[in-house]
Amino acid sequence: RGLITAILISIINFLLTGFYEEGAGNKIYLILSFFLFIMLIAFIACLFLSQQKISWHESKQKKDRLSLEKIKRIVLNPSLWCNLLIILTAYSAFKGADYYTLFIKKSFTLSGNELIYFVTFIAWARPISGLLAGRIGDKLHPSKACLLCFMIILFPSLIIGLVEPQTLGFSLFIGLISFQVTGVYSLRGLYFALFEEAGVKKKDTGTASGFISFLGFT
Repeated sequence: RGLITAILISIINFLLTGFYEEGAGNKIYLILSFFLFIMLIAFIACLFLSQQKISWHESKQKKDRLSLEKIKRIVLNPSLWCNLLIILTAYSAFKGADYYTLFIKKSFTLSGNELIYFVTFIAWARPISGLLAGRIGDKLHPSKACLLCFMIILFPSLIIGLVEPQTLGFSLFIGLISFQVTGVYSLRGLYFALFEEAGVKKKDTGTASGFISFLGFT
């Protein structure tokens, strides 16, 4: 998912910097570019999904149905509530990262093209961080890897929150942001891996992820 996003943003940003003049007109090209890519993805999805021959009834018969016992198992699992809080806090940091481009633009004098390069860099940090975090999670317990990621997020966030960007200087400020988003994107590759440590049964993972996602992402 992160890789597709990075590729998409890179292509669109290349078009914006390479073929369009900087200005308000870029917004129209940006919207149009995303629209065309979404239509292309929709076409590809329809093309491949139409080849699936298993009917809804047949696929439903092969899976465990939702039951009160299953819901009770999930809701009464304290580890899943901790997982929910991890998703809530991790996603708050993730959404906060969306504002860094605007933050940099207001704090330093940068052109639109320079900001586009930064956005592209951040986009590629997402899949790379996720893959590295997955490898670390395989070597350590996922919970320990999550703790490490939160520490990586915490220290740059404290500095950025307490010190004026101009005082830090552009290079240090960008370095801190890069360090912070590495922790944020790494968490996105880890928090569902906590199911194993939480003792969630394999047949319950769909219901468990739906439960904690509904509350955590909300």
